[in-house]
Amino acid sequence: MTYISKTIDHDQPEEDAESLRWTASKQRTFLETLSFYGNVRIAAAQCFMSTRACYNLRVRHDGAAFNMGWNAAILIARGRLLDELMIRALDGQRDTIERDEEGRVAARHRFDNRLALGLLTRLDRVADAPVAGSESAEARTVAQDFEAFLALVEAGGQGEEARAFVAARTPVDADADAETQAAAETAESQRHGRCEHCLKFHDASAAECSADPDILGAILLGEFARELCVWREGEDASVPPAYWGDYLTNFPPPEGFEGTQNGVYGMDDDYSRTLTPEERAMADAKEASDTANLVWAGEMARLRWFGLPDGRDEEDEQADEDDEVRAAGGESATTALAEA
Repeated sequence: MTYISKTIDHDQPEEDAESLRWTASKQRTFLETLSFYGNVRIAAAQCFMSTRACYNLRVRHDGAAFNMGWNAAILIARGRLLDELMIRALDGQRDTIERDEEGRVAARHRFDNRLALGLLTRLDRVADAPVAGSESAEARTVAQDFEAFLALVEAGGQGEEARAFVAARTPVDADADAETQAAAETAESQRHGRCEHCLKFHDASAAECSADPDILGAILLGEFARELCVWREGEDASVPPAYWGDYLTNFPPPEGFEGTQNGVYGMDDDYSRTLTPEERAMADAKEASDTANLVWAGEMARLRWFGLPDGRDEEDEQADEDDEVRAAGGESATTALAEA
């Protein structure tokens, strides 16, 4: 596998319109970079294409091999991510908080129990075999001979060649019945299997996905939509909320937007903008609601810890106790009195 540089040379001569299209060589560069970093933006920059162009090719008819290689590349990149997270879970991590006003730097070393539990769950699932004919099964097959698959993509191979590549490396039991054999082959070639997204979200056959490409397109574009959000400027887990700035978002600007924009939406991957007055009002209301719930929960915990009255009447407290007893499978005091 060739060496991949994360640094892009921006001093290269200006490219013509033809060079902005997908080529077999660019597809190989993208897949190879994605398998190393697991980052779509870095992989897209490495072949001088936008992330939107990458997602568009993934759902096109002539991008079947590209999509199959994408899934395999992510599967390979997971190994690197798993190794890095395993180090954090076992050795802990160091968080640094800078307070410019006081000129001090505070640091703490902590262990993330949630990360450790998540890794245990992930490792438990590694042993589970994927559904035959699903995208996970295809990705595992491609990942086992990824270099050969990259050569196929670079040579211009597309859907039919990619499916033949997987089928040739998918063992089929000669004694199995016809249904088992069909399930062991790829979902697209047989059109009777089930793709991973359908099994997880729609419980529909792969034939239905192929008949209606909008289904698959909506699922894949949903991955891109999950990157859209609202945050505060300077927001970070290591920085106290008191130091956060104004709201920012990477949602597309509404028609007639007059706020501040950083970059051009659809052109710049790091695009951001300020909120409209209506959006700001909704964001403020959500933040106020979240804060109120947090304050209420903290106050209840304080009163209970110190044994102080929480301001509720005896009927509310008795109702809570009855709920706890019923949850434990017993008979509540209120029910016992009513029967008496």
